[in-house]
Amino acid sequence: MDYLASNIKKIRNRFGYSQERFAELFENKNRTKITTYESGTKPDKVYMIRLEELSQVPIYDILTREVLSEEIPLTP
Repeated sequence: MDYLASNIKKIRNRFGYSQERFAELFENKNRTKITTYESGTKPDKVYMIRLEELSQVPIYDILTREVLSEEIPLTP
Protein backbone atom coordinates (compact mmCIF):
# COMPACT_ATOMS: atom_id res chain seq x y z
CA MET A 1 0.00 0.00 0.00
CA ASP A 2 1.15 3.54 -0.76
CA TYR A 3 1.08 5.57 2.44
CA LEU A 4 2.98 8.61 1.20
CA ALA A 5 0.10 10.61 -0.32
CA SER A 6 -2.24 10.07 2.61
CA ASN A 7 0.50 10.86 5.13
CA ILE A 8 1.36 14.13 3.37
CA LYS A 9 -2.28 15.17 3.55
CA LYS A 10 -2.56 14.03 7.17
CA ILE A 11 0.50 16.08 8.16
CA ARG A 12 -0.85 19.17 6.38
CA ASN A 13 -4.27 18.76 8.00
CA ARG A 14 -2.74 18.24 11.44
CA PHE A 15 -1.04 21.63 11.06
CA GLY A 16 -4.39 23.09 10.02
CA TYR A 17 -2.92 24.47 6.79
CA SER A 18 -4.41 24.91 3.35
CA GLN A 19 -2.38 23.47 0.48
CA GLU A 20 -1.26 27.00 -0.38
CA ARG A 21 -0.07 27.77 3.16
CA PHE A 22 1.62 24.36 3.44
CA ALA A 23 3.45 24.96 0.14
CA GLU A 24 4.97 28.14 1.60
CA LEU A 25 6.96 25.96 4.02
CA PHE A 26 8.81 24.39 1.07
CA GLU A 27 11.21 26.23 -1.20
CA ASN A 28 10.07 26.37 -4.85
CA LYS A 29 6.73 24.62 -4.20
CA ASN A 30 3.19 25.83 -4.82
CA ARG A 31 -0.34 24.63 -4.09
CA THR A 32 -0.47 22.69 -7.35
CA LYS A 33 2.62 20.70 -6.39
CA ILE A 34 1.14 19.84 -2.99
CA THR A 35 -2.05 18.70 -4.75
CA THR A 36 -0.06 16.37 -6.99
CA TYR A 37 1.82 14.92 -4.01
CA GLU A 38 -1.44 14.29 -2.15
CA SER A 39 -2.76 12.58 -5.29
CA GLY A 40 0.14 10.14 -5.49
CA THR A 41 2.94 11.85 -7.44
CA LYS A 42 6.24 11.14 -5.71
CA PRO A 43 7.98 14.25 -4.33
CA ASP A 44 11.70 14.94 -4.66
CA LYS A 45 14.22 14.14 -1.93
CA VAL A 46 14.52 17.76 -0.79
CA TYR A 47 10.76 17.88 -0.16
CA MET A 48 10.88 14.63 1.80
CA ILE A 49 13.73 15.85 4.00
CA ARG A 50 11.85 19.09 4.74
CA LEU A 51 8.66 17.13 5.45
CA GLU A 52 10.55 15.00 7.96
CA GLU A 53 11.93 18.13 9.64
CA LEU A 54 8.51 19.78 9.89
CA SER A 55 6.52 16.73 10.97
CA GLN A 56 9.19 15.19 13.21
CA VAL A 57 8.20 11.85 11.68
CA PRO A 58 11.00 9.79 10.07
CA ILE A 59 10.89 9.54 6.26
CA TYR A 60 10.88 5.75 6.59
CA ASP A 61 7.63 5.89 8.58
CA ILE A 62 6.03 8.39 6.18
CA LEU A 63 6.78 6.01 3.31
CA THR A 64 5.98 2.65 4.89
CA ARG A 65 3.03 2.97 7.26
CA GLU A 66 0.03 5.04 8.22
CA VAL A 67 1.25 7.78 10.51
CA LEU A 68 -1.13 8.52 13.39
CA SER A 69 -2.24 12.11 13.92
CA GLU A 70 -1.02 11.92 17.51
CA GLU A 71 2.54 11.38 16.23
CA ILE A 72 2.52 14.73 14.42
CA PRO A 73 2.94 17.99 16.36
CA LEU A 74 0.15 20.56 16.04
CA THR A 75 2.50 23.11 14.49
CA PRO A 76 5.61 22.76 12.34
